Amino acid sequence: MASDSDVTAASDTRILSLFEGAGAVETPTAGMKAWIAYDSAFPGRPILIKRTSFAFRGRATEALALRHPNIIPPRRWLADGVNLYVVRDVQRGKNIRQALAAGSGARPSTELFRRIFLPLISALEMAHARGVTHGGISPENIIIGEDGTPYFCDFATTDPGSTAHFSAYKGKSSVEGDIKAFSRVLATYLPNTGPFASLAVRGRIEGLLNRCDTLTDLRATIDTLDRLAASASPSGVVEKPATT
Repeated sequence: MASDSDVTAASDTRILSLFEGAGAVETPTAGMKAWIAYDSAFPGRPILIKRTSFAFRGRATEALALRHPNIIPPRRWLADGVNLYVVRDVQRGKNIRQALAAGSGARPSTELFRRIFLPLISALEMAHARGVTHGGISPENIIIGEDGTPYFCDFATTDPGSTAHFSAYKGKSSVEGDIKAFSRVLATYLPNTGPFASLAVRGRIEGLLNRCDTLTDLRATIDTLDRLAASASPSGVVEKPATT
């Protein structure tokens, strides 16, 4: 009997034979494999093929309808055995961790923080309104394009039960999990200059972000970030910004 790895290798070969010039690329997600290739269904531009679990077929199908300027949408998927192969556009850029490290530092300015994350909140609001959750938000699937535009990638094709995502999602893709995971990314990349240079101030705002339970709360926190930092009291109390 063929081993699981042999079955998967045969599945990869069958799927990749449908494309031209497929070459493997590294991915930050354990167990996920990806290739850049050309697809006759989308002539003239390279596409990315990612192998994931067939169990995500339903979520991946829902994500096909997502169209937002800050989401890299899947174009189609193909199935072979227990594997699902999701096809999406190639977006030139780096994930947020790489982009910031290659720029001015590991953390953005307040202005850049807003430019990156407010459009992503809009993307999540649109997706959630259509009943589609990401299921695995992390720095690795937030891409900063070469022109500075932020994008979510791997929408609905990331495993919420993986070690990297379980603490936020408890094994199930959900709106609540997206908000918790996104708030953790925001806390990770808070600015660290001006009033944010204080570990105490950053810690208080991180606590506030972790208490946000809606995207509206997160948006209000980002919109009032400077005021929150400047008004952080020595007692450590930071008031949650009012939302309407």
